[in-house]
Amino acid sequence: MNLSAAPVLCSLEAKIDSYSVKKTIVYYNVTLRLLNASLREPWTVSKRFSSFDELHKQLSSSFSDVPTRPKKTFFRMKTPSELMQRKKDLEVFINKLLMNKELLSSIPVRKFFDIDKYVPKFRAIIFKEALDYDVLRFIYSEEDNVLTLVQELPLEDSTDKCLIRTFKFEKELAGEDAVNYNEILQAGVPDAVTCITYKSTLKAFACGTDKGMIYALKMEDNINLAAPSHSEVVTAICFEDIEGYIISAGADKSIAGTSFDNKILYSTKLGNHPLNWLTFNSNKSLVIASNTCGEIFLCDVKNVKLVLTTYLSLSEASPLKGFISTPINLFICILPNEVLWYKNSFLQEGKVLGRWKSEADITSWDYSEKEETLLLATKKGEIIFLHLPSEEIKAILPCYTQPINHLQILQNSGYMITAAKNSLLCIGKFS
Repeated sequence: MNLSAAPVLCSLEAKIDSYSVKKTIVYYNVTLRLLNASLREPWTVSKRFSSFDELHKQLSSSFSDVPTRPKKTFFRMKTPSELMQRKKDLEVFINKLLMNKELLSSIPVRKFFDIDKYVPKFRAIIFKEALDYDVLRFIYSEEDNVLTLVQELPLEDSTDKCLIRTFKFEKELAGEDAVNYNEILQAGVPDAVTCITYKSTLKAFACGTDKGMIYALKMEDNINLAAPSHSEVVTAICFEDIEGYIISAGADKSIAGTSFDNKILYSTKLGNHPLNWLTFNSNKSLVIASNTCGEIFLCDVKNVKLVLTTYLSLSEASPLKGFISTPINLFICILPNEVLWYKNSFLQEGKVLGRWKSEADITSWDYSEKEETLLLATKKGEIIFLHLPSEEIKAILPCYTQPINHLQILQNSGYMITAAKNSLLCIGKFS
């Protein structure tokens, strides 16, 4: 019998605080809590010794490294000292179980301790054909249930540097059921892909490269684009929501608009430092762009003019990596190992509301609108759940033993997807 299940990536700790006697039967009250999850309350399960014995038998039939359970006794334990000793022995046994990730993720342990009721559920998306090469970045469209991957190709295998693959799923990536999918696109890119975006209304994706090129494809119309939009690395990319052209930022200090008929609609230099991030506000036809020195630019792309520039007080040792503008009127700035946040009106006021420092360098980030929580992926392979503006850490999940390349929250379902090296993992929502 297969007792394995989807992995539990959280760490758990157990303590038997007390025991109770009901009709001569002793029940041990086991309190469990998630480590590094300050917003989650502990929970308690009450079990008799024979239940622990049965759990041990179940696990021993399928796993080889099951810890030794406390010894049985011929006579029923009655004295307080005997029961206290058994309580201590059971607590040691339980914590050894919980420290073993394989046993912790097994179906018997999850049921026994009610883990699925209190711990976020995790489900891996297995792409057997897509895991041959490292996943550098990806983007998932919740409107279309389309996932586009960027993979790094070894030089000895191909003249292309990257491979773009697109998968169409039958339904959204949520719940515990497996989701069928088909590969609908595979395309090689001669340069290193540095950023990617997807637009569901156009059924189109676009990517920027280290050579300043923009490559794009409208999949239904089979319209291809290959345009030299920048003289240096393309650092960020998005679609203009109204007319459907591509907006990009580059290390050449400019933003550019590129249409699918291979025309450069505009190219505007902003500031004196390489740009590194941008986003498009469709309500006001404004592009918000930034550079590593902390300059933030508002550009009216309809009239192709700079509206406003503001400056963050940053040191050269801690450059700006990117930003998020949230629905709760926060503007969040991401530094290598620090997060700053302002009011969305900070462009006029410039006052820092708060800051939080990470012990490990931040590699990717996203914001959950429903949970009002910032998710930060790190070089240590952890995901940090930081509630803003309260600054309270909801959890720290040790997902990988290597740096996380990319992270995305699925806003509709609350799930998130992460990638590290050649792994792609869909993790259950953490609410």
